[in-house]
Amino acid sequence: MSPSLLFLVAAAAASQPRTVSLDQALNLAAEQSPRNVVADLQVDAAAAGAKSVRSYLLPALALEGNALWWDEASEVPYSEFLGPLTGGDACTGLDDFMVEFCEDFLSGMTDGLDGGITLRDAHTRQLRATVAQPLTGLYGIEEGWRAAKAMERAAEAGRDGVGGDVSLEVVQAYFEAAEVAKLQLVAAEALRALEAHQERAVAFYDAGLIGRNELMQLEVALSEVRLDHARAVVGISLTRRRLAMVTGTQERSLVPMEVDIDHLPALEIGNSALLGHTDMLPEVRRLEAQADAALANRNRLNADRIPQIAAIASYEQNWGLGSLAIPESWFVGFGMEWEVWSWGRKHYDAQQAAAQASQAQAGLVALRDGMDLQAEAMLEEARLALMARDARQTSTDQAHENLRIVRAMFEAHTVTATDLLEAETLYTKASTDQIVAAFDYLVAIARLQRALGLEVQPLAGLTTREGAGL
Repeated sequence: MSPSLLFLVAAAAASQPRTVSLDQALNLAAEQSPRNVVADLQVDAAAAGAKSVRSYLLPALALEGNALWWDEASEVPYSEFLGPLTGGDACTGLDDFMVEFCEDFLSGMTDGLDGGITLRDAHTRQLRATVAQPLTGLYGIEEGWRAAKAMERAAEAGRDGVGGDVSLEVVQAYFEAAEVAKLQLVAAEALRALEAHQERAVAFYDAGLIGRNELMQLEVALSEVRLDHARAVVGISLTRRRLAMVTGTQERSLVPMEVDIDHLPALEIGNSALLGHTDMLPEVRRLEAQADAALANRNRLNADRIPQIAAIASYEQNWGLGSLAIPESWFVGFGMEWEVWSWGRKHYDAQQAAAQASQAQAGLVALRDGMDLQAEAMLEEARLALMARDARQTSTDQAHENLRIVRAMFEAHTVTATDLLEAETLYTKASTDQIVAAFDYLVAIARLQRALGLEVQPLAGLTTREGAGL
């Protein structure tokens, strides 16, 4: 085989959409779905916020320093510094003996003194280290950290909820694509059957066994089935592209594996088994965490009303600041800040936080009730879908047997083309309804699993004993 032909074969193979299992599609969505990625980032942001608040519980160390180069050093000559002491008025008011002694003493102080006192070198450096530890503010910081941790839990629960929603969306898209593929096969089978019937009908017409009207009925039915088949082919392309889109992959389309609708997963679950499972739902856990955060935030705001006292320790080192500067010093002590009056701002902030906490707790009760009702509704929907699937199976079996009989009678010229078309239509509809009912049942299981906060895996079924946990 030539290199160019090999290249064309490889390019054609690469252009074919990838076939994936349901597990593979779910894993792709978990890793690449934009909604899941955003939810992961929200958890990371909340976790970082909680760690930031927690850091305020520990002592804070601050370092300050500078290194400066001045245009020149700063000095005060001794003559200027001692001038007021050696001036003519320095010894005024003393007796004659003391005046002479005072003048000799002051004169001796300045004899031989050159230069002056250095106030600042041309190059100066300073370094200060300060440690501060909040004391009375620790309770408020602790409550703030509890609020931040609660919001982190809320973000995690929100991520679980988004993951469940994305998984359900992927399952629906996956089964939709698989369903359309099976419907296309049904349409193709009906098309082949009618084309064969038309060939025989033309032969019968040429032999004078049937009339023109019956032949035209077959031709009209054949054109309608061709249209249905064309729609199914277009539907296959669109549903495969939607499957790729909801998984977040960069591929243009994904092909689902064939689903065996003749052996569907079991659904054996009692109503009492639903009790208590709503507490594990992401939506409930998220609102619980938000209620905890609101309570902790209220406590934090109340703690801000008391004086904020902190322990402080500081050490300072100076270089080049002159003879009068202290080269090294340190201190320890306490600092206090207290906002005595703010026109009720802190009171109203705490009141607002308390109202938000009560609102969240009241919403939590309503949410639990609503999720309990939704879980029961999803269970009944799944049961009805299973009943519908069983009923459609029976209808398909009956329609298939009826079609077999009518085809034999048509070959024997004992029924008309109209009877044959009715039998073909009945069987096609029954087959279509069976396929739709089977996938409706699988989607109903997925929705029930999502309503119970379980992992969305409809092909695994949902089985439990009456009164037992899932």
